[in-house]
Amino acid sequence: MTVWTHVFGAACEREGEERRVRWGFLGASQIGRTLAPAMRAAGETLAAVAARSEQRSVAYADAEGFERTEPDYQSLLEAPDIDAVYISLTTDAHVPWSIKALEAGKHVLCEKPLAMNAREVGQLLAVQQQTQRQVMEAFIHPFHPQFDFVRELVTSGQLGELRAANAAFLSRFDKVDDFRWSRERGGGALFDLGCYAVSALLLLLGQPVVWADAQQAFLGSVDVTTTGLLGLPGGMAVTLACSLQAATFQQLSITGSAEHLVMSRPFSSINSPTTVTVGQHQEHFAPVNPYQRMVAHFVAAARGEEPLKLNLTHSLTQAQVLDALFSSATNNRRIWLVPGPGVDDEI
Repeated sequence: MTVWTHVFGAACEREGEERRVRWGFLGASQIGRTLAPAMRAAGETLAAVAARSEQRSVAYADAEGFERTEPDYQSLLEAPDIDAVYISLTTDAHVPWSIKALEAGKHVLCEKPLAMNAREVGQLLAVQQQTQRQVMEAFIHPFHPQFDFVRELVTSGQLGELRAANAAFLSRFDKVDDFRWSRERGGGALFDLGCYAVSALLLLLGQPVVWADAQQAFLGSVDVTTTGLLGLPGGMAVTLACSLQAATFQQLSITGSAEHLVMSRPFSSINSPTTVTVGQHQEHFAPVNPYQRMVAHFVAAARGEEPLKLNLTHSLTQAQVLDALFSSATNNRRIWLVPGPGVDDEI
């Protein structure tokens, strides 16, 4: 007997049969065109989509295979047959609509970055604890097999004592009519690409960030390039770089007292082979679809079958680091995330 009433609400109660999760999309985004086929491949149902206009919703639903459209976001959330929602709106809308979705009894998979700041993540966490629904930031890098491989090397001590790490994610983004060029809506390099670097460093190194230093170059109101230095316990510091106006490049490296490790495609590797170089050895990984693996994991977590790999505690810590990087660049000084030498430098 399969009864998922506790997990998915009354709409999901089924006995004697497996039940596909019925997904609703808030937003008809380009990234959703990658996620929608991954959901179908994972055995999920694309039930409904709501976008800024009916014309946009209909075109998206026809192209991606949704059963229907809804006239607006709230109508989709109120639909009793929707079990979970995927939110791919502008960053400033992520937390407000995630909260509404939780209050409507839906599980939430939300595009990165999850929030505009750590305060918003804290608000979302409070609602999530009240509703007992799952919320996850839609990063794909932890769901590629190479990520588990690297994390095992780090945690097992095979690299030796950690000495340095670096993460870079750079690209050239030329689309002019896009929210990424609006700071108020969550645009800029640090939000759009730097969040990957911060998330990966936190997950792989398993250490808290003590302080942050950053420099930013701007185009209008947004940072087109951010470089940062993050201090870890014991005096170690790691570097990160992100840009919306650079030759496309991504890499993550970790150096220990015994070995040096390089991930050539740590963040975006859908259906492409990847290689992790450890000293003189290369570990090769066959192409996989990390979006499909992410969806399968999220559904399993919503069913109560496994804990979330990326819970809101991780998202909160990541947001705190992003806040510190922004503050450092704005104020031109080191920002301490734990009590440091100057109380005025703390956030």
